[in-house]
Amino acid sequence: MILTHNHSDHNGNANLVLQNIKVKNLVISVYDNSLITKNVNIPKGVNLIKVKRGDELKCGKMSFKILNPDENYLNINDLSIVLYTKIGPLNFLFLGDVSKNIEEKLVNLNLQVDVLKIAHHGSVTSTAKSFIANVKPKYAIIMIGNKKYSFPSIETINTLNEYNVKIYRTDYHYSIYYQVKNNKYQFLTLRQGLS
Repeated sequence: MILTHNHSDHNGNANLVLQNIKVKNLVISVYDNSLITKNVNIPKGVNLIKVKRGDELKCGKMSFKILNPDENYLNINDLSIVLYTKIGPLNFLFLGDVSKNIEEKLVNLNLQVDVLKIAHHGSVTSTAKSFIANVKPKYAIIMIGNKKYSFPSIETINTLNEYNVKIYRTDYHYSIYYQVKNNKYQFLTLRQGLS
């Protein structure tokens, strides 16, 4: 179980999950204070792993490179764990809620990205045009649960459309599945089925 950072929309139900599902490892940032603030209580037998940029997580045959955090930022969103991995033939980049400042740092890594989990629910604070132009994703996934903040922003959608990125949104498509068989992939959504 990976908690990207200490905001309630990312760790608010962690205790419920930990009480009801057998979790072997709980992963948080080295700068995450959710344990100190008692937002997350780790049950006995759960291994706590603290990560930072340069670390690597192994999960079965999968490997996740940790690209952020690289320092203790004042902006909690910029403390988000950023993960880079390959699943089947595609490279995935999961951005948590990082801002454009962190995206700028990631550009310097010259990543090949096929699937981008858009940062901060599609807020204007992320998804810089320069970032999208550099990483050139084919697909974008936007996780949206609460319409209170009017996510995703029109600016984000326009940027993705400008670079011909296929967009999947949880507010429209609901659950989004990525399936791989014999190194061929497809995306499935609850709303539309095969797409």
